[in-house]
Amino acid sequence: MAERILTVGGNRASRPIAQFLKTIDGSPAAVTALLAAGLGGGGAYIKTDAGVKTLATGTAGAKKVLLICTVTEVFANGTGAQPTVKIGEVGSDASLAATSVFTGATLNKVFVLVGNLTASTNLIATVTAATLTGTGGLSIAAFILPASI
Repeated sequence: MAERILTVGGNRASRPIAQFLKTIDGSPAAVTALLAAGLGGGGAYIKTDAGVKTLATGTAGAKKVLLICTVTEVFANGTGAQPTVKIGEVGSDASLAATSVFTGATLNKVFVLVGNLTASTNLIATVTAATLTGTGGLSIAAFILPASI
């Protein structure tokens, strides 16, 4: 079983978010169906990717975001440097996950992160490629939820 880290602005998850996690636990089909219904976005990033990637486009009004990040390749330096990934929103690119969150992450580790998005800002991942034999890969599923949850 993958390790889970739940962060909600330093506090425990609200009851609706905890129930949501229980509903989709262990069900990739449930995650895919929710993303296909337009409730979020995501992407997969490998060691050679670089740049700012849009995970979900912002819409009017403040929102909560639930991220499920799965390590698809171990993050290791090898003879160079592992890739870095930070997640946030335009104007605050590490507000949900600093690069240190994924540093040294092991294969299949799952990170569950919850935070807030301000009105009309895109959810982004800022990725820096690995160097030399550094490794690391991450799959991110992002769910955009009402601020009231």
